[in-house]
Amino acid sequence: MKLSGTKSLALAFCVVTALAFTSSAQEEDGAKFKDRPMKAAFASKPVVVDGKLDDEVWKNAIVYDMSLPVDTSSSSLPEYLNKKRDKTVKEGAKVRIAWDKDFIYISAEMTDSDLYCYGEGDQQHYYKAGDVLEVFLKPENNDNETWYWELYAAPNGKKTALFFPGAGCKIFPEADLHPIEEQKTGAVCEGTVNVWEDKDKGWTAEMAVPIKALTSRGEKFGPGSKWKILVSRYNYNRYFPSQELSSFPQLSKGNYHLCEEYALIEFEPDFIK
Repeated sequence: MKLSGTKSLALAFCVVTALAFTSSAQEEDGAKFKDRPMKAAFASKPVVVDGKLDDEVWKNAIVYDMSLPVDTSSSSLPEYLNKKRDKTVKEGAKVRIAWDKDFIYISAEMTDSDLYCYGEGDQQHYYKAGDVLEVFLKPENNDNETWYWELYAAPNGKKTALFFPGAGCKIFPEADLHPIEEQKTGAVCEGTVNVWEDKDKGWTAEMAVPIKALTSRGEKFGPGSKWKILVSRYNYNRYFPSQELSSFPQLSKGNYHLCEEYALIEFEPDFIK
Protein backbone atom coordinates (compact mmCIF):
# COMPACT_ATOMS: atom_id res chain seq x y z
CA MET A 1 0.00 0.00 0.00
CA LYS A 2 1.40 3.35 -1.03
CA LEU A 3 1.06 6.17 1.51
CA SER A 4 0.18 9.70 0.50
CA GLY A 5 2.70 12.46 1.10
CA THR A 6 0.74 13.74 4.09
CA LYS A 7 0.52 10.29 5.69
CA SER A 8 4.21 9.66 5.06
CA LEU A 9 5.12 12.89 6.80
CA ALA A 10 2.83 12.07 9.71
CA LEU A 11 4.36 8.60 10.07
CA ALA A 12 7.88 10.01 9.93
CA PHE A 13 6.97 12.58 12.58
CA CYS A 14 5.62 9.84 14.87
CA VAL A 15 8.79 7.75 14.46
CA VAL A 16 11.09 10.70 15.16
CA THR A 17 9.00 11.72 18.18
CA ALA A 18 9.07 8.18 19.57
CA LEU A 19 12.84 7.93 19.14
CA ALA A 20 13.36 11.32 20.77
CA PHE A 21 11.13 10.33 23.69
CA THR A 22 13.01 7.04 24.15
CA SER A 23 16.37 8.81 24.06
CA SER A 24 15.16 11.44 26.54
CA ALA A 25 13.79 8.76 28.87
CA GLN A 26 17.07 6.85 28.76
CA GLU A 27 19.06 10.00 29.55
CA GLU A 28 16.71 10.82 32.43
CA ASP A 29 16.99 7.26 33.74
CA GLY A 30 20.79 7.41 33.55
CA ALA A 31 20.82 10.72 35.42
CA LYS A 32 19.31 8.98 38.45
CA PHE A 33 22.56 7.07 38.92
CA LYS A 34 24.99 9.97 38.43
CA ASP A 35 27.00 11.68 41.19
CA ARG A 36 24.89 10.62 44.16
CA PRO A 37 26.66 11.90 47.31
CA MET A 38 28.35 9.81 50.01
CA LYS A 39 29.71 11.84 52.90
CA ALA A 40 33.08 10.98 54.44
CA ALA A 41 33.36 12.03 58.08
CA PHE A 42 36.67 13.54 59.19
CA ALA A 43 38.57 11.34 61.67
CA SER A 44 40.30 13.48 64.31
CA LYS A 45 42.54 10.53 65.17
CA PRO A 46 43.58 7.44 63.20
CA VAL A 47 41.08 4.58 63.05
CA VAL A 48 42.20 1.32 64.63
CA VAL A 49 41.52 -1.10 61.77
CA ASP A 50 40.50 -4.26 63.64
CA GLY A 51 36.97 -4.87 62.35
CA LYS A 52 35.35 -3.90 65.66
CA LEU A 53 33.96 -0.54 64.46
CA ASP A 54 34.31 1.02 67.92
CA ASP A 55 36.22 4.16 66.90
CA GLU A 56 34.62 7.51 67.67
CA VAL A 57 34.40 8.58 64.03
CA TRP A 58 31.98 5.75 63.18
CA LYS A 59 29.51 7.13 65.73
CA ASN A 60 29.36 10.39 63.79
CA ALA A 61 29.56 9.07 60.22
CA ILE A 62 26.41 8.79 58.11
CA VAL A 63 25.11 5.24 57.70
CA TYR A 64 24.31 4.03 54.18
CA ASP A 65 22.36 0.85 53.42
CA MET A 66 23.38 -1.44 50.59
CA SER A 67 20.75 -2.32 47.98
CA LEU A 68 20.34 -4.82 45.20
CA PRO A 69 20.77 -3.45 41.67
CA VAL A 70 17.62 -2.23 39.94
CA ASP A 71 17.94 -5.08 37.43
CA THR A 72 18.56 -8.20 39.53
CA SER A 73 18.54 -10.68 36.65
CA SER A 74 21.56 -12.92 36.15
CA SER A 75 22.80 -14.08 32.76
CA SER A 76 23.76 -17.40 34.36
CA LEU A 77 20.15 -18.19 35.34
CA PRO A 78 17.18 -19.18 33.15
CA GLU A 79 14.30 -16.75 32.85
CA TYR A 80 11.97 -18.64 35.20
CA LEU A 81 14.54 -18.43 38.02
CA ASN A 82 15.31 -14.78 37.31
CA LYS A 83 11.61 -14.04 37.79
CA LYS A 84 11.84 -15.50 41.30
CA ARG A 85 14.78 -13.34 42.36
CA ASP A 86 14.09 -10.87 45.14
CA LYS A 87 13.94 -7.16 44.38
CA THR A 88 15.01 -6.25 47.91
CA VAL A 89 18.14 -7.41 49.68
CA LYS A 90 17.79 -10.60 51.75
CA GLU A 91 20.70 -9.84 54.08
CA GLY A 92 21.44 -6.18 54.59
CA ALA A 93 24.65 -4.24 55.14
CA LYS A 94 25.36 -0.81 56.63
CA VAL A 95 28.39 1.12 55.46
CA ARG A 96 30.21 4.27 56.54
CA ILE A 97 33.24 6.14 55.21
CA ALA A 98 35.70 8.54 56.83
CA TRP A 99 39.05 10.15 56.07
CA ASP A 100 42.06 11.91 57.54
CA LYS A 101 45.29 13.28 56.07
CA ASP A 102 46.71 9.76 55.62
CA PHE A 103 43.84 7.37 54.85
CA ILE A 104 40.32 6.95 53.60
CA TYR A 105 38.46 4.53 55.87
CA ILE A 106 35.55 2.22 55.04
CA SER A 107 33.49 0.17 57.50
CA ALA A 108 30.65 -2.29 56.98
CA GLU A 109 28.25 -4.25 59.20
CA MET A 110 26.89 -7.20 57.24
CA THR A 111 24.12 -9.61 58.12
CA ASP A 112 25.20 -13.04 56.91
CA SER A 113 23.58 -16.33 57.93
CA ASP A 114 26.07 -18.48 56.01
CA LEU A 115 29.71 -17.35 56.26
CA TYR A 116 32.30 -18.51 53.73
CA CYS A 117 35.94 -17.67 53.11
CA TYR A 118 38.21 -20.27 51.54
CA GLY A 119 41.11 -17.94 50.76
CA GLU A 120 44.19 -17.75 52.96
CA GLY A 121 46.55 -14.95 51.90
CA ASP A 122 46.59 -11.41 50.56
CA GLN A 123 46.16 -10.48 46.89
CA GLN A 124 43.64 -13.22 46.13
CA HIS A 125 40.43 -12.94 44.13
CA TYR A 126 38.23 -13.36 47.19
CA TYR A 127 34.97 -12.98 45.29
CA LYS A 128 35.71 -16.50 44.00
CA ALA A 129 36.50 -17.82 47.49
CA GLY A 130 33.45 -16.71 49.48
CA ASP A 131 32.03 -13.62 51.13
CA VAL A 132 33.91 -10.37 50.62
CA LEU A 133 33.61 -6.61 51.02
CA GLU A 134 34.71 -4.73 47.90
CA VAL A 135 35.56 -1.04 47.63
CA PHE A 136 36.05 0.76 44.32
CA LEU A 137 37.79 4.16 44.30
CA LYS A 138 38.15 6.37 41.23
CA PRO A 139 39.55 9.90 40.76
CA GLU A 140 37.65 12.24 38.43
CA ASN A 141 39.47 15.54 38.73
CA ASN A 142 39.96 15.70 34.95
CA ASP A 143 39.13 13.71 31.81
CA ASN A 144 42.50 11.95 31.84
CA GLU A 145 41.84 10.23 35.17
CA THR A 146 40.29 7.02 33.85
CA TRP A 147 41.96 4.64 36.30
CA TYR A 148 40.49 3.11 39.46
CA TRP A 149 41.16 0.60 42.24
CA GLU A 150 39.25 -2.49 43.37
CA LEU A 151 40.02 -3.29 47.02
CA TYR A 152 38.95 -6.20 49.23
CA ALA A 153 38.47 -6.95 52.90
CA ALA A 154 37.79 -10.65 53.49
CA PRO A 155 36.27 -12.33 56.58
CA ASN A 156 39.72 -13.72 57.42
CA GLY A 157 41.11 -10.17 57.63
CA LYS A 158 43.15 -10.46 54.44
CA LYS A 159 43.38 -7.77 51.76
CA THR A 160 43.60 -7.40 48.00
CA ALA A 161 44.26 -4.42 45.74
CA LEU A 162 43.59 -4.50 42.00
CA PHE A 163 44.36 -1.60 39.66
CA PHE A 164 42.72 -0.88 36.30
CA PRO A 165 43.88 1.83 33.85
CA GLY A 166 40.23 2.20 32.82
CA ALA A 167 36.90 0.38 32.67
CA GLY A 168 37.75 -0.75 29.15
CA CYS A 169 41.11 -2.14 30.26
CA LYS A 170 40.35 -4.84 32.85
CA ILE A 171 43.28 -7.12 32.06
CA PHE A 172 44.60 -9.97 34.21
CA PRO A 173 47.11 -10.79 35.57
CA GLU A 174 48.28 -7.18 35.08
CA ALA A 175 45.60 -5.90 37.49
CA ASP A 176 47.03 -8.13 40.25
CA LEU A 177 50.49 -6.59 40.09
CA HIS A 178 49.74 -3.47 42.14
CA PRO A 179 49.39 -4.48 45.81
CA ILE A 180 49.17 -1.60 48.30
CA GLU A 181 51.46 -2.52 51.18
CA GLU A 182 50.07 0.15 53.53
CA GLN A 183 46.45 -0.92 52.94
CA LYS A 184 44.93 -2.16 56.20
CA THR A 185 41.99 -4.51 56.73
CA GLY A 186 40.31 -6.03 59.77
CA ALA A 187 37.31 -8.31 60.20
CA VAL A 188 35.25 -9.88 62.98
CA CYS A 189 32.96 -12.85 62.25
CA GLU A 190 29.95 -13.77 64.35
CA GLY A 191 29.53 -17.41 63.43
CA THR A 192 31.51 -20.35 62.10
CA VAL A 193 33.16 -19.78 58.73
CA ASN A 194 32.88 -22.50 56.06
CA VAL A 195 30.40 -24.62 58.04
CA TRP A 196 27.28 -24.78 55.90
CA GLU A 197 25.24 -26.94 58.29
CA ASP A 198 24.71 -24.18 60.90
CA LYS A 199 23.37 -20.63 60.94
CA ASP A 200 25.64 -17.61 61.38
CA LYS A 201 24.82 -14.00 62.26
CA GLY A 202 27.18 -11.88 60.19
CA TRP A 203 30.49 -10.09 60.06
CA THR A 204 32.01 -6.64 60.26
CA ALA A 205 34.92 -5.25 58.29
CA GLU A 206 37.13 -2.18 58.22
CA MET A 207 39.53 -0.97 55.58
CA ALA A 208 42.08 1.85 55.47
CA VAL A 209 43.44 2.87 52.07
CA PRO A 210 46.54 5.11 52.11
CA ILE A 211 46.05 8.42 50.34
CA LYS A 212 49.72 8.33 49.38
CA ALA A 213 49.03 5.32 47.13
CA LEU A 214 45.88 6.87 45.66
CA THR A 215 47.68 10.09 44.74
CA SER A 216 50.94 8.63 43.40
CA ARG A 217 50.10 9.92 39.91
CA GLY A 218 49.49 13.47 41.07
CA GLU A 219 45.79 13.12 41.90
CA LYS A 220 44.20 15.61 44.29
CA PHE A 221 42.43 14.22 47.36
CA GLY A 222 40.21 15.71 50.06
CA PRO A 223 37.89 18.74 50.08
CA GLY A 224 37.82 20.39 46.67
CA SER A 225 38.76 17.21 44.82
CA LYS A 226 36.49 14.83 42.94
CA TRP A 227 36.58 11.15 43.89
CA LYS A 228 33.96 8.47 43.37
CA ILE A 229 33.32 5.35 45.42
CA LEU A 230 31.35 2.12 45.39
CA VAL A 231 31.09 -0.10 48.48
CA SER A 232 29.78 -3.55 47.64
CA ARG A 233 29.75 -7.16 48.72
CA TYR A 234 29.47 -10.74 47.55
CA ASN A 235 27.23 -12.77 49.84
CA TYR A 236 27.28 -16.53 49.34
CA ASN A 237 24.47 -18.53 50.95
CA ARG A 238 23.28 -22.06 50.36
CA TYR A 239 19.65 -20.93 50.48
CA PHE A 240 20.06 -18.35 47.67
CA PRO A 241 19.66 -19.24 43.96
CA SER A 242 23.01 -17.48 43.38
CA GLN A 243 25.30 -15.21 45.38
CA GLU A 244 23.66 -11.94 46.41
CA LEU A 245 25.29 -8.77 45.07
CA SER A 246 24.47 -5.54 46.89
CA SER A 247 26.08 -2.12 47.07
CA PHE A 248 25.94 1.52 47.97
CA PRO A 249 25.12 3.37 45.91
CA GLN A 250 22.52 1.23 44.16
CA LEU A 251 23.50 0.28 40.62
CA SER A 252 21.30 -0.12 37.55
CA LYS A 253 22.73 -3.63 37.00
CA GLY A 254 24.81 -6.09 39.01
CA ASN A 255 28.10 -4.92 37.52
CA TYR A 256 30.55 -3.38 39.99
CA HIS A 257 32.55 -1.79 37.17
CA LEU A 258 29.87 0.74 36.21
CA CYS A 259 32.12 3.63 37.18
CA GLU A 260 29.60 6.20 35.94
CA GLU A 261 27.23 5.11 38.71
CA TYR A 262 29.63 5.34 41.66
CA ALA A 263 28.83 7.81 44.45
CA LEU A 264 30.59 11.17 44.65
CA ILE A 265 32.53 11.50 47.91
CA GLU A 266 31.71 14.62 49.93
CA PHE A 267 34.66 15.17 52.27
CA GLU A 268 33.85 16.65 55.67
CA PRO A 269 36.28 19.58 56.09
CA ASP A 270 39.48 19.07 58.04
CA PHE A 271 39.06 21.40 61.01
CA ILE A 272 42.17 20.11 62.75
CA LYS A 273 45.38 21.66 61.44
